[in-house]
Parts: sequence; structure tokens; C-alpha cells
Amino acid sequence: LQVKVFPVTEGQKVTLMCTTSCPLTESPAAFIWYRNREFLYEDWSPWYQELVSSDQAVRYSCAIKGYEDLRAPEVSVDSVTWSCFSVTYAEGRMCSYKQTPDKQSCSITFPTELQVERTEANKDHFRLTCNSNCSLTDLQPSFQLYKNTHRGLQKFDQKALVTRTSSESFFCSVMDL
Repeated sequence: LQVKVFPVTEGQKVTLMCTTSCPLTESPAAFIWYRNREFLYEDWSPWYQELVSSDQAVRYSCAIKGYEDLRAPEVSVDSVTWSCFSVTYAEGRMCSYKQTPDKQSCSITFPTELQVERTEANKDHFRLTCNSNCSLTDLQPSFQLYKNTHRGLQKFDQKALVTRTSSESFFCSVMDL
């Protein structure tokens, strides 16, 4: 199990989702939410229904009903700004790219929005770059630029060279680690 954190558009808040990589045998499954290890509520939806603002002293976790001993690692929302949000996971395996021991906490900073920036490359081409106003020291190599094509999405690195006459659409993402 993992608690995923998503920014919301109104104010400096996030919402939480309880996710699992395993197929659930009971469908629908009931999700149980915990705040600071205390029962918060139970619902059929994996989404935490309340908006969460940043308060490092408050940690959230979730479990599947019937498997309450197998809780997701606790998450605290460290900060939420107009360009970034930072979360701390109680167990390091959520930040495996940092090579932290499983039981050590780790923090990750995510952007709340991404932009495709267009700059001059030469007389026939523009350079498109996936960018954010957030300082993503941890995630900088994980930007991904995509182009919509008639055959689906075409993946680029963080940058792409495009002809000036192109009418194709592009978008950015930050890849999950």
C-alpha cells in the first residue's frame, strides 16, 4: 500500500489517495484512513475526502479493511506552495532512488504545475523544454516531454526540436520513481 499525494487547485492544499499494486480480492474494498496512527474513518473510496494542508506533525496512513495490520507507510505533508509540495514518507522504500534504508524516513518535492517552454533554436526550428518553477533537486532528471500523434503518445527526453510549422501538441510530466 502507498498513500499518494495530489495537489488541488484551490489554495495551498493536497488530497490523498490510498493505492495498492496488488489486485483486491474483495470488490469494492473498504479503505481505512488513519491520522497519527489513530482511526480516522472508513470509506469505499480510496480518496481521503478532506483537504490536507501542510503540518509536519500530522501523519496519514491507510489500510484495506480486514488487513489493518498491513498499513501503508505514514506520510506527512511538509509544505505546499503555489509551485511545489513536499512530502515525507515514514519509510525510505518510497524514496528508493536515494538508496535510503527501508526504515529511514525520506522526503520528496513535487511540482504543482509544469510548463512547456518554447525558445528559438534556429530559423526553421523551436526548442521545447519541459520545466517547472519548483526547485526539483531530487526529480530533475525525471521530466518527460510527450507529443500527441495519430498513433498515440511519442515520448521525448526533457527537450525536443520542433519545426516552426508544426501544429502538434506537446505536454510535460514528471515520471514516478
